[in-house]
Amino acid sequence: RLTNDEWTEAGTKWSPEGKTIAYGSDRDGPPDVYLQDVNGGAPQKFFATDAVDYPQSWLADGRLVVRTAGRLVVVRRDGTIDETVKVRSRGVASPDALWLALPSIESGEDGLYVEPLGGDGLRRRVAVGTVSAEPVWSRDGKWLYFASNRRIMQAAVRSGPSFASEPATVVFTLDRDIAS
Repeated sequence: RLTNDEWTEAGTKWSPEGKTIAYGSDRDGPPDVYLQDVNGGAPQKFFATDAVDYPQSWLADGRLVVRTAGRLVVVRRDGTIDETVKVRSRGVASPDALWLALPSIESGEDGLYVEPLGGDGLRRRVAVGTVSAEPVWSRDGKWLYFASNRRIMQAAVRSGPSFASEPATVVFTLDRDIAS
């Protein structure tokens, strides 16, 4: 057990090297982002604003994507915002920090899309259908997982400067709906 207090702690995200957990905690008011070493010790406040702050995803280089004030920001290990990366209001960054996966309605059609992280570029559709929970990238960036119509789906993807994906397949079916 890493924490044992009365505060709400949620939105946990493992760091790429597996030694640190980022999470949101309301111990000082609206949730701020804390880092916790998995070997113990006191949690360290990492990022705080007057808004509600939650970690969204880690990038392979150790930067953290944080949701704050209805938008996403990329935060360096020193706790400062990387202003060179412009991110939309939602989505999950790929481990290589090149792509953002997000459920969306494009041309009136529900689906899972990717678009370049922090830059202009064409959206690419990975799957068609309702995406009921936030997508998740595999640690190596070769798979995208998402929930759709009571099914957990996976799509093999190739990230890097260009993006490609295989058709999504069912991993397993659920007996109820899930949401993020």
